[in-house]
Amino acid sequence: MNTAISFDAADLDTETPIGIDVATREFLRAKFRYSNDKIHHCVCPNQDAFELFLKYANNDGVESQQCRSINPQNFEFHDVSIFFRYDPAIIKNALARTSFNKNLYSIVGIAHACASSSVNSLIGRYIGAPIYPWDALICPSKSIRSAIQSLLKTHQDMVYSQFGIKAECPLQLPIIPIGVDTQKFDNNKNLGRRAAIRNILGTSDDTIVILYVGRLNFISKSNLLPLALSAKEVATQTNKKIELLFYGYFADKLNEEAFYETLNTVCPEIKFYLVKNGDKRFPDGVWACADIFCSMSDNIQESFGITPLEAMASSIPVLVSDWDGYRETVKNGIDGFTIPTYMPPPGNGKDIADLYHREKISYGDYLGATSQSTVIDIVQLTQKLSVLVSNKDLRLKMGNLGKLRMQKEYDWCHIISAYETLWLELEKERQTSLDKSSPVVPSDYKNTHPDPFFIFREFATCSIDLSGKISLSITDWEQTLKRIGLKMSLILPTTLIPLDDLPILLGEIEKQKTTSIKILIERLPVYDSIKLLRTIAWLAKIGICRYIP
Repeated sequence: MNTAISFDAADLDTETPIGIDVATREFLRAKFRYSNDKIHHCVCPNQDAFELFLKYANNDGVESQQCRSINPQNFEFHDVSIFFRYDPAIIKNALARTSFNKNLYSIVGIAHACASSSVNSLIGRYIGAPIYPWDALICPSKSIRSAIQSLLKTHQDMVYSQFGIKAECPLQLPIIPIGVDTQKFDNNKNLGRRAAIRNILGTSDDTIVILYVGRLNFISKSNLLPLALSAKEVATQTNKKIELLFYGYFADKLNEEAFYETLNTVCPEIKFYLVKNGDKRFPDGVWACADIFCSMSDNIQESFGITPLEAMASSIPVLVSDWDGYRETVKNGIDGFTIPTYMPPPGNGKDIADLYHREKISYGDYLGATSQSTVIDIVQLTQKLSVLVSNKDLRLKMGNLGKLRMQKEYDWCHIISAYETLWLELEKERQTSLDKSSPVVPSDYKNTHPDPFFIFREFATCSIDLSGKISLSITDWEQTLKRIGLKMSLILPTTLIPLDDLPILLGEIEKQKTTSIKILIERLPVYDSIKLLRTIAWLAKIGICRYIP
């Protein structure tokens, strides 16, 4: 069986890397090393792209004569069983295949972030496209598959309401995670490397270093406020010297300003370091000097999460949010801890989706508005962080177990094997199919933009329950104003109740001590109940209140 890879020659930017670009490059390297293909076929846009493909192949021990470039204009693809592209844009390839024979080969894509309008539209076009049971869209996590299924159903329902047609999409949605090159991270247990990095940074050996790796973007990646709040509390509780280390980069000036403002305001006692991607002092990153890895993802833009895998491959215990792919890669209580997350239930984000659909807000605002009302359980984060900070033996045990599991389950050799198992299953489906019906060309219908709290409902641990309790964590109004005033605290205020009315809401919570959200909403009928619920979630997110399921 031969697989043809779509290769567009996008080289990896080492200073501002994007997770999908890293995963794509690592997949290609792994294919060269572990695939059973005798010949490595690629579909390249030009000769320069093929030359880069050859360079990558040679770097991983594959001879140039084992590589073949296929003309992208010739979609007949002789001697190829699988055409694979590392994105979900498979429709144009499916349409091109109809010029020959729909059974000629299987087409496989992979889903990553699926929150944008463009991906929504693309998924909608799967309905009615010439896609068959021997085609597939690989999902890296159960949550992503759920989101894709929800988007497909939304478009299917729309077609039925418009035309009375029950449109089906026979595309397979297998779950195969992203892999990690475990050998690449073996030396991160080296005590000499740990000492060398700490010496450059100027931190002592007995300091507990908590590491975050990734883009520093609170709108489309992860809000660092819960980590800052917990680190401050744990340092006080344990009397341990704690420092924060961030390895990444800023997308813009706003994120940079918000980063420094949050850390300097919320936890001024905690020393922190920022090492930017591509820093020549750290050619292998800064994994080796970390005691704990922490990433509190809270964004629907996240599709899987590579950095926890890299942390575990480096024998570092991980502390992550119970969110999307994170919950599937980290075993709670074994190689790390997962912290509960809560988001408003379906039905509470239709107006946000509508604003984005009508282009009244940007994609960043759409992500930010959803994240703004997504809660990380700060109390549990503080508890688990305290456990790890206080227990070196547990850190070592969890780090070693994480490393072992990465080697046994997530190393690229296992992931490539899972891909090739899928190829065989699709090949069997394609060869045994007796369906000779003509393909249906997709119509150009209007796409919908569903409620993000519905589409991405399985990203969080659970939806916020109206019977859940809410109580104040901060009673000092001056502290409350400071917290709300942080750039990282507030993204799109128009999706909340008027900020001028916050004293009324907080006063009602304080008066009730601990009350259910349902009762709180009933006591404040003057406000839109959806905006009020999102505001309550937002207050819990930034640590002014606490939500108790």
